[in-house]
Amino acid sequence: MTKTEALPDFTLGYFIQSLGGPQERDGQVVNYNGVPRFQGIQLGISLPLFGGKVYKARNEAANWQVQAQQKNREYLQAQLHSQLRGYAGQYTFWQSNIAYYRNSALPNARSIVSNATRGYQSGDIGYVEYAQALQTNLDIQKAYLEAINNANQAVISIQYLINQ
Repeated sequence: MTKTEALPDFTLGYFIQSLGGPQERDGQVVNYNGVPRFQGIQLGISLPLFGGKVYKARNEAANWQVQAQQKNREYLQAQLHSQLRGYAGQYTFWQSNIAYYRNSALPNARSIVSNATRGYQSGDIGYVEYAQALQTNLDIQKAYLEAINNANQAVISIQYLINQ
C-alpha cells in the first residue's frame, strides 16, 4: 500500500435547485417562477479501513479486465481476418467462374442458339428442340449473371469488413 492509498479521500460538492410551475404546498397551489430556491453543500470523507488489500484487489480486478479485453480483441481480430480470407476466397472463385463463362460457356451458348436457329429455319429440328436450345442459352446467361452478382457480393462483404 502506498502512502497516498493510506490517506483519507475528501470530497466537496455544491448544489443549487429551483422549482418552476405550479406546485401544491400545504393544500395551496403555489406558482414558482424558477428562481433558485434550494442550495447546499455536501462534504465527504472516506477512510481506508482495511489497508491496502482493497486497493490491491481492485487493481488486480482491473488488470484481469484489461487482460480479458485484450483476449477478446485478439479473438475478434482473428475472426475478422478469417472472414476476410473467406470472402477473398469466394471472390477468387467467382472471378474464375466469370472467366469460364466469358471464355467458354457464353460463346458456346451463342453457337447453340445460332445452330438451333438455322436448324429450325431449315426444318432439321422441331420447335421443341429449338425451344430447348433457347432455354439452355438463357440458363447459361443466367448462371453468368449470378456469378457476377456473387462476385459483387463478395466485394461488398470485403469492403464492409474493412470499414468496420
